[in-house]
Order: sequence, then C-alpha cells, then structure tokens
Amino acid sequence: DLVAMETLHVPQDNLPLGERLARRWLDDWRGAAVLVALLALASSITSITNGFAYDDVAIVLDNPRIKEWKNLWRLFGEPYWLIEAFARDLYRPLVLVSFGVQWAIGGGNPMVFHAVSIGLYVVGAVLLLALLRRFATTRAAVAGAALWAVHPVHVESVGNVVGQAELMVGATTLGALLVYVRARQHGTLTPKAIALVGTLYAVGLLSKEHAIVFPGLLLVAEVALRRRGVALDGIGATRAWLLARVLLWEAIAFLLLRFIVLGNLQGSPHFSFWGLSHLQRILAATSLWPDLLRVMVWPARLYADYAPPQFPVRTSLGPVHAVALLLLAGWGWGVWWAWSRRHAAVLIGVLTFPVAHLTTSNLLFPTGVLIAERTLFLPSLSVGFLATALVQRLAVEGSVVRRLAGLLVGILLMAGVVRSAQRQTSWADSLSVFTTMVVDSPENGRGHAVIGQLFFGFGEWDRAEFHLATAYALHDGYGYLLADALQRRGQCHRALPLADSLVTKFRWVQPLQVTRTICLLEARRFSEARLQVRGALARGFTHPAFRQLALVGDSLLASYDSIDARNIWVRLGKPYDRTGDDVKVSIAPVPSGGGLGLIFGGRSEALR
Repeated sequence: DLVAMETLHVPQDNLPLGERLARRWLDDWRGAAVLVALLALASSITSITNGFAYDDVAIVLDNPRIKEWKNLWRLFGEPYWLIEAFARDLYRPLVLVSFGVQWAIGGGNPMVFHAVSIGLYVVGAVLLLALLRRFATTRAAVAGAALWAVHPVHVESVGNVVGQAELMVGATTLGALLVYVRARQHGTLTPKAIALVGTLYAVGLLSKEHAIVFPGLLLVAEVALRRRGVALDGIGATRAWLLARVLLWEAIAFLLLRFIVLGNLQGSPHFSFWGLSHLQRILAATSLWPDLLRVMVWPARLYADYAPPQFPVRTSLGPVHAVALLLLAGWGWGVWWAWSRRHAAVLIGVLTFPVAHLTTSNLLFPTGVLIAERTLFLPSLSVGFLATALVQRLAVEGSVVRRLAGLLVGILLMAGVVRSAQRQTSWADSLSVFTTMVVDSPENGRGHAVIGQLFFGFGEWDRAEFHLATAYALHDGYGYLLADALQRRGQCHRALPLADSLVTKFRWVQPLQVTRTICLLEARRFSEARLQVRGALARGFTHPAFRQLALVGDSLLASYDSIDARNIWVRLGKPYDRTGDDVKVSIAPVPSGGGLGLIFGGRSEALR
C-alpha cells in the first residue's frame, strides 16, 4: 500500500530542522490536512467581503422563493431560474434550499454566503488530500492537493455565491469516491458504504446536473484499483453490482424529476452554437481544446466569460484542429502508459478530465457555455492526481532533483495563492465582474452587453446604447439586447429594422420575437404581428408575453372592421377608441395591475 510508503522512523532529535518540519506537515495526516486547508483558505479568504454579483442577484438577492424558509420544500418542484428565458434550463433544488437557510441565518448578509463557500472549498481540498493518500505517499498527496487548492481556475466557483453548486458537487463527489476507494482497499463494499455513496450521489444530483457523471468517475477509480491488483471477491462483486444499480436508478429518477419540472432534459445552447449542425458544433468544441489545456496548466490569463470573437467558433477544419488532434493523441498515449505501468494516480488523472467535462464539452449536446471556469471545478481534479504522480516520481530521484522539485512546488503554491486571492475581488459585485470582462477581454461582446444592460437599468441611456451597440458589433448574437433596449426607449423605428435583420438567423430567441412583435404592432403592421406571435406559439415558445400579444394582435387586427366580440377590450367591457393613430405596447406591469399595457388612439388601456 502506497500510504504506508513513508519515510522510515528516525528519532526526531537526530534530524535536521527542515526534515522535522517536513515530517510534521507533510508526513503526518493531521498536519498535512491543516496545511492544505490553510492554503485553500488563503486562496479564498479575500472573497469574504464580496457582495452579490452577476447571477447572484437573480438567484439569491432578488429571489423571493428562498426568503420564505417555511416554504423551501416547494423548491423541489420548481426550476432554478425564475427568468422565463432560462426557466427550462436548470434544476438545482438543494442549492436553492441551502441559499434559503443561509438567508434565514444571516438575514441576507452576503458574508454568510461567502463564508459557506469558503468552508465548502476548504472541505473539498481536504477530501482530495484524503483521496490522493489512497494512491500515493502523504508527501506527494500534499503537493497534489495543495496545488489543486490554490488553482486560480476555482475562483469563480468560490467568489460567486451561485458557485456553491459546483462546490457542493465537488465535495459530495470527492466524499463518495473516498468512501468507495477506502472500502475497496480495506476488503469489500459494506452496506453502509453503499448507502453513503448513494446518498452523496443524490445530494450531488440535486445540487447541480454535472454530478450525473459520478458513476463514470467511480468506474475510473475501479479500473485504477484493478490495475493495482485490488480485486473483488464474490461478495464484493455482488455488492458492486448492487451499487451500480442504485446509482443507475438514482440517475433515472433525477432525469425523470427534472423532466417533470422543466419539461426537457437539456438546457439552452450558447448563442455561438445557434444554427450549427452536429458536425459544426463538434468542430467548434474541439477547436477549444488548446485553450482548455492552457487554462488548466498555466492559468496566468483567465476570463469571467469565454466567448467570440476572442474565442472564435471554428466550424470548418483548420490548423487548430491539428493541434487538437495532437492533444487527443497525447491523451491516448497517456492512458496507454498509465495502463501498461499500472500507475493508478496517472490513470485516474488522465481519465478524470474527459469524464467530468463530458456534460459541458458540447460534444454530446450543445450547452450554454463554450468554456466556463466554474464548470472546470470538478474536471480539475485531474490536476491534483497528475501533480501527485509527478511529485512522487521525482521523489525517488537524487537529492538535487528533489530539492528543485520542492522549490518549484513552493513557487507555484505562492503564485497560486497570490493570483487566486487577488482575483477573488473581481467578483465583489456585478459592476466589478462586468468591468473585469471588458478590461480582460475588450473584444468579448458579453462584457459590453451586460454593462450596457446595467447602464440601461440605471437610466444612463447614452452609455447603455454605446456598450450594447459595441456588443452587437462584436457578435450579432447580442443584437436582440440592443433591439429590446431601443424598443423600451420608444425607438421602434430603429429597433424594427434591427429585429428584421436578426429574426431569421435567431428565430428561437424568444425576447427577439417579443421585441419584433411589439414593434410591428406599433408600426400598425397588425397582420404581420399576429402572424409572428401565432407562429411563435405554434413553435412552443413559452414567454408569457406571447399569449398577451396574441390577444392584442387579434384585437387590433379586428378593430379596423369591427368593434364586436373579436376585440378583447370589447369582451372585457373596457373603453376603446379606434380613431387615433398612436399604438404603443409595453410588457412591463402597468399601474392598474395589468400584465400588459396598450395605448391605441391616444388612450391608455390595461389588459389583465
């Protein structure tokens, strides 16, 4: 057992000071755990003063559902998002319940939320250390877990409150793997171990969809154990199959529950993948592999958002795909080498990343991101295993090599702590996040888009239009935001041509359809508006404004030849004037409590 491969016991008084410290902090389990925990804490503690930023605002700060702690149980039957455009994408009830508990404890103080995130991160780092010790010496495991704990790619998961979903999946996955590996190495799977692994898997699934890959990671661990000669007896094999069935039924139950709540099994694709064929999407996804490798190995430059044109979507074969092919060949060689050498840590390291990244890779189905640092939290476990294997290999070399390796690890640890701690503050609030996007990547349209939306909310129209127009110039996928802002500003004469130019290419973007319908109504093109909104409803669009706009379109179209029951205002007994020229539509709540406002012929009406 590699855990027992520690330095021979020598009286402490006869050892140099450096070796005594090494044995205290690198060989002793308790000291090693404290050291890794302190490094994780040092990398994340600066986030404690962060507020609510980006998605935190909608999911936590402005979410009324989590503020009624007596009704938190209802969240198991509701989507993660309340925003209509995303309501069918995600199902994470346990995270929402956790947010509700944290809100009740701290009264909405963001410091409570960030303290929980930091705690989860520290727990994850210590769990990884415990798992690595099952495959390597404690010193090598400390190096691997420490390098993982200070990795800057984890900042988004820790500094942003909604990143707790990643942290919860990471902690439950590591905990379940540790229970399984420990039980296998100590003999056989016990009913208690099976129950604990199944429970942790269920918690992970209800925290974030990525947890569904856990059985694949469990299979990777089992393959590594088999290659090291840890076989299963008859009873062990029976219980292993029992665990496999438990996990399978849990996954099926989760997918069924998710389908019942959301009505689908996958979310919305990233706007860069709109309209792409399966082959084009795969080419685009594989072209990002060199960037993924850079982010994992040398995270000197990180971004709050990875999107075109800085990270272009390449849908035809080019030089970057040759590089991707070389990376695939290198990965295959790594698997063969680890398999032939029976090197468990390397085998787990090279297999974990593709398995853990599978759900967000865009290879099986389109997802909402190209590259996202938060989605790399679980796949980054590969870094810990590979670093552990490398350090253990260098430990058997000469003293000079060992010292140089120790020096390099120390430098990387200090650099990681400084970089991570500094970057945590980029998530202090929404404006900090979006400003960081623009500063880090001026050619990334998303930064300009969200800053434009912020300025629009602040009522600073000129600045809002500048950033929204810049975002549109960088990528036409952001054009619907500019069109929406123009429409809300009463400038349909500018919004409608823009919407017309985008509606065919982005025909499934519901807010764009709403904007165009409203502007068609205001342009008195009632027949086109009615055709547009009826077509949207026929395609299954769910935006609540569509049904209201359909009623408005029917009524306005009928108003030219009739004031009978075909007109919704007549049916509701409301005053109606068809003699004026002005048509203005608003989908915002109106003072009388209606859900949609209309001005026709100079009179203001409200449709409840």
